Amino acid sequence: MMIGIAEAAEALGVRQMLLAHIIDVGDVIPSQMPSGSVWQHLEDIRFSPSDLIAFAAELRERRFPHVFEQHGFVVPADAEFACGKGWERVIRKLATGLSAIPGPPPRFYGGKEKFGSFIAFVSCEGDQREEVQVLKEAARKQSLWVCDECGASGRLRMGVSIAKTTCDRHARLAAPFREDDGEIVDLPPTGGPIYKDGRQGVYGKLENPKED
Repeated sequence: MMIGIAEAAEALGVRQMLLAHIIDVGDVIPSQMPSGSVWQHLEDIRFSPSDLIAFAAELRERRFPHVFEQHGFVVPADAEFACGKGWERVIRKLATGLSAIPGPPPRFYGGKEKFGSFIAFVSCEGDQREEVQVLKEAARKQSLWVCDECGASGRLRMGVSIAKTTCDRHARLAAPFREDDGEIVDLPPTGGPIYKDGRQGVYGKLENPKED
């Protein structure tokens, strides 16, 4: 028996938009898929019972179970990661670094994607903050070269309505692109955009990165 995306989302216990995003990524596809944009034909998508099993496995992978299993020393059971599965190695490396800090273990409560990079949430003792901040920033920088969807080499894509780090295969997820796509390599939390020539702009100030 085939069911629609709303029923599938309810059966899997997730939001319909998350299922649509997973389909759009292209790694797991339901049995009945219309041609054209996923988002324009949601009502025509149909899932078989075997599809639900495949999507349940994909959803488990996106919750980073191995991170919790292998890094429970610093990653508590209620940690939440709002990012693509491609950043698992970024998360693992940060967890490994945090576990090596002397003293009480920092608590890695999760993280999220923001402006194309990984922002980690970590609590620690006061004398650990500087080292923790260095590790967090290293993870953020690393994420700018890893596709958050699949883990392949990628770069920051500047879409009209989204900034996202992807490989070439998943670049379309950030389309349509701004004219300065490829010129901006980082959108740090403070300061301004960093261009490929090393210059840093100022948020809120219009600039042409090609000008001297």
